[in-house]
Amino acid sequence: MKRNHRLLGLAAALSLAVIGTASAQPPAHPGQYGCMQGAESDMGMMGGRGMAAGMMGRGDPAARMENRLSAMKAELQITPQQEPAWDAFMAQAKKQAAGMESMRTTLFEAKGNAPDRLAQRTQLMQERVAGMETMTAAMKTLYAQLSPTQQATLNQRFGPMAATRNGMPANAQ
Repeated sequence: MKRNHRLLGLAAALSLAVIGTASAQPPAHPGQYGCMQGAESDMGMMGGRGMAAGMMGRGDPAARMENRLSAMKAELQITPQQEPAWDAFMAQAKKQAAGMESMRTTLFEAKGNAPDRLAQRTQLMQERVAGMETMTAAMKTLYAQLSPTQQATLNQRFGPMAATRNGMPANAQ
């Protein structure tokens, strides 16, 4: 019962956060609907990749996550003996990222009235909690295999102020 109240509270808080974020968006420029659209919005100065590609979700999230995991593995200096625990952690991180993409799609395409959509969000949040519990188990297994120096590095990456994205620290790029 206590867990259900926490999950419902989490779902309500996330719903309010989504509503607050949506209402805080600046109005579109004339000729554009909602977020910037068209190829020109992706282009940065000198024809390079602009901010919109990553910020607006047009980049490849799987590739970004793969890069973050590779950087983290290199920074931790994973040894051959630690590879099985690392591989299990990496597989779970990829599964979590795929689950988040699926959840975003489901929420974006949600149909029905407000109570039905809120019930659907609650269900998705319960699935997300279960996924994070599995991710925590994979992290604990990896952590137990690390040296004290590696643990300190990982502690810093997952410190109290580390912003996360897809279950991975955003600063691990």
